[in-house]
Amino acid sequence: MRLKITALLFFQLIWSGLSFGQNDDSWLRRNWHNMNARFNGLYHAEELINQSVRTLQKEHTDNFDQVISVFPFGNATSAQGIKGNMDEAYKKASKVIRKHPRSRWVDDSWFLIGKSYFFKYEPESAIETFQHVINQYPDGERKYDAKLWIVHCYLQQEKYYDAEAIMSLLNNEGNFPKRLQKEIAALSAEIYIRQDKYAQAIEQMEKALELARYRDDKSRYHFILGQLKLKVNNVPESKSHYLKTIKLNPPYDLAFQANLGLIQTISLSADKSLKTPRKHLKKMLRDDKNIDYYDQIYYQLALLELKDGNRDMAIQYFQESARTSSSNKTQKANSYLQLARLFFESREYDLSQKYFDSTAMFVTEEHPQYETILAQQLVLTDLIDNLVTVRTNDSLLELAALPRPEIDKRINETIRLEKQRAEEAARQKNTGDVDSYQDQFNNPRQVDNNTMAGGSWYFYNPSAVSRGVDDYKRRWGSRTLTDNWRIASLASQTLQPQEQTDQNAETDSNEEEENLTYNPANDKETQDILKDIEESKRKYYEAIPFTDAAKKATKAKIAVALFGAAKIYKEDLKELKRARELFQSFLDRFPGHSLEPEAYFHMYRLAEAEGNTSDKAMYGKLLNDKYPKSPFNMVINNREVVEGMGTEKEISKLYEQMYQAYVQGNYDEALGYKAKADEKFAGNALQAKFDYLRALIIGKTQGEDAYVKELTRIRDNYPGTTIANTAKYTLELISAKKDAANQQQNPNQVPSKYAFKPQSKHYFITLYDGGTSASIQAAFNDYNKEQHRLKSLRVGSYLVGQKNVIAIQTFDNKDEAEKYYVEFIKKDQFFKGVGIRAYENYTISEDNFRILLGEQNAEGYAEFFFNNYIQ
Repeated sequence: MRLKITALLFFQLIWSGLSFGQNDDSWLRRNWHNMNARFNGLYHAEELINQSVRTLQKEHTDNFDQVISVFPFGNATSAQGIKGNMDEAYKKASKVIRKHPRSRWVDDSWFLIGKSYFFKYEPESAIETFQHVINQYPDGERKYDAKLWIVHCYLQQEKYYDAEAIMSLLNNEGNFPKRLQKEIAALSAEIYIRQDKYAQAIEQMEKALELARYRDDKSRYHFILGQLKLKVNNVPESKSHYLKTIKLNPPYDLAFQANLGLIQTISLSADKSLKTPRKHLKKMLRDDKNIDYYDQIYYQLALLELKDGNRDMAIQYFQESARTSSSNKTQKANSYLQLARLFFESREYDLSQKYFDSTAMFVTEEHPQYETILAQQLVLTDLIDNLVTVRTNDSLLELAALPRPEIDKRINETIRLEKQRAEEAARQKNTGDVDSYQDQFNNPRQVDNNTMAGGSWYFYNPSAVSRGVDDYKRRWGSRTLTDNWRIASLASQTLQPQEQTDQNAETDSNEEEENLTYNPANDKETQDILKDIEESKRKYYEAIPFTDAAKKATKAKIAVALFGAAKIYKEDLKELKRARELFQSFLDRFPGHSLEPEAYFHMYRLAEAEGNTSDKAMYGKLLNDKYPKSPFNMVINNREVVEGMGTEKEISKLYEQMYQAYVQGNYDEALGYKAKADEKFAGNALQAKFDYLRALIIGKTQGEDAYVKELTRIRDNYPGTTIANTAKYTLELISAKKDAANQQQNPNQVPSKYAFKPQSKHYFITLYDGGTSASIQAAFNDYNKEQHRLKSLRVGSYLVGQKNVIAIQTFDNKDEAEKYYVEFIKKDQFFKGVGIRAYENYTISEDNFRILLGEQNAEGYAEFFFNNYIQ
């Protein structure tokens, strides 16, 4: 009873004091405001932010392919999930400022508002708020926290040099509170990690580890140090940190990665064989807890086998890694990339191109080699398309020269073999008797020696081309036909083209273009030959060039393809010997062709590179004698023009300087080199590369909209070039990324794996059983060249679950893809002709196709297709 009376008197006293001192700055009133500010609004705002940060940390996904972030704050996408909490924290902190403006917690409230902006990914507003804390409350301790969080904001904006500069100033102040010393070290380490300055990062990370109090921080810091020590080749200390990570019992994904890191250090130890790490990895495969990590385990096994010189076993493990990777797109992309490079190194360009195609489907812009991957994919796609084109047309010419009974005999044999292969494929599928080396590209390495005119049926089953391209490359090459089929060269980019004064050359050029657009349906002589052919054999006979007009068209395609392939070998693959062979073949087979002067130019340059003075003089004289007014001759034999060019070396030096400045982040300096090149050497040989590098700088400094504008300009200004193709592909990825982001930000939209985007790029796909991938690809290539010559459609081969997939890509939008889809509604005979027993046709957006390959669930997309595409 006495306690109640005391409490009552105490509260009466407080109320009286408040009433009496309502207009006074009394001690009692100040403390009342401080108490309410601290334990009402501020406390709850702080709890909301802390709770949300814990959520972000729990849901954060680390990219273990690089040194992981010191601060697991998630990304802009995951930040959307806590936006409501941040808005509520903002309101509560604002209420404290409004209702208790004289309390001691106002600077803390402003600080929390800054953090709410930061975690909503509004760094500019956050910086302004933190700066307000520093300026308005210079005597408060929160100004130190605010300074550090400004650095966080610059990191969020990827302004690493600015962050480093500010951090250097803060370190020089030297009067930060002791409680922030760990934060300073960790933040400094993060800055250095983002810039690949590993030695400095290690120094700061070790300081942060010494000051860390919590187990989660310690395990994460040990793991990062394990990664960093490995980067500087300090294997023993890396191993030690990985072991300490595991002993701290971290979250399972971190423990798993620490185990992989530990195995990697064992494999790198000088006194250890690869037997021990291989044994550990295989043991991890037997643990059911690691099912979701099989792709990464197989990947590490592949790296071990590669290190041990077991290339074939490494390939199998990389393929298994890609197969078992369902949700980890980064890992799938890395596995495909390793396969692409292995086959590239062995010059198996057909396989390499397919794996680069698959890599491009899953690689993200964050990948450190993103642009290189896309460029290699485009080059190899071009090369392989050319190889198939030349091979096909040479085979057609060979067949056309045979007696009719012999042709009929070979067609009958081809039909028999196709039927046999279809039956064998069905048997293997039913019995599971599949070659152990088979990969998702239907075992293209297995060579079929049963050939017809150099392959099985030359056009509908060019598997010998894709399986034995190395043998073939010694003779031929090709290029996809485009509107700009005369390929640009160094000289044509450097000099303004001059009018062709040779009337015969102009006539030849026009005739070549007419040959390239030859349509057998308009050739009466061809139609007369085909009228008595039975229906089951007609598709084979239609492709054979029996008439003079058809033969001219076939040879015109070969000429362009030979020339194009030679340029790819010379300029993209740097295989000068192979390039010289192909250019020589072109000159031998097609004398007087409109591309002959450029071929002489390239042979001159090749001889120059090899130090062959006699050949160099010979091709220079040929060019001067036959094409004196050609721009190629002016480059080689006209001294005034060469001097006017300012020398290639100076242009190359300017580009190298611009590139180095770009890599180092000195963007203004890089743009200065670009301006100098434009002023002195406008229209130079490297103009497209200069412009593309400028686009990258604009993307980093002016944002996505400006980046898109520059890429669009490059795509339009340099059509048909690798740079333009890279820009085009990047634009498509940006568009797909925007569509996905818009879908996530629409709260009224029902979540779905697939998104209906009718205006985006689309594919036509066929999921099928039976047949062989190579023959079916060739059949679609044949169809596209006859029916859709101007669309430059490409045919790709993939796997979805147990089904083979042919993808015809790319159509501008849904409507264009549907027109193609409608063409195949009644083409059952087309599919039977290539051995397909059962098939399903769909149209699909480019972004949805990536999802389909990742999900490996054809039934799921079928339902989406019928709900959205079938009216």
